[in-house]
Amino acid sequence: MTMASLLHVDYNGEALVTALINASGLEAAAWLRRYFESYLAPLLHCFYAYDLAFMAHGENLILVMKDHAPTRVIMKDIGEELRILGGDLKAPEEIKQICIQVNHDMKHDFI
Repeated sequence: MTMASLLHVDYNGEALVTALINASGLEAAAWLRRYFESYLAPLLHCFYAYDLAFMAHGENLILVMKDHAPTRVIMKDIGEELRILGGDLKAPEEIKQICIQVNHDMKHDFI
């Protein structure tokens, strides 16, 4: 399911994310921990290990669910939403459009 679908509220005013948490049998904090580990852990790894930043939107983030709880995230359509933050990188011409120089103090704004 897309991450954007977590925002869905049905005609009775019931939120999809609440229904998923209830169906999972997990406490809300445990469900959210799985969500953040699935979503943020890979993004933070790419950020700190490789200076990669993704500006993926909720409809481009696919949550892989097991027993109504997130287990991992798949990103799609990221070609134009990827940035290499290491401005000193000697990049091939084909990818220079995604390489940007960012002041070290501003890097965390890309998370």
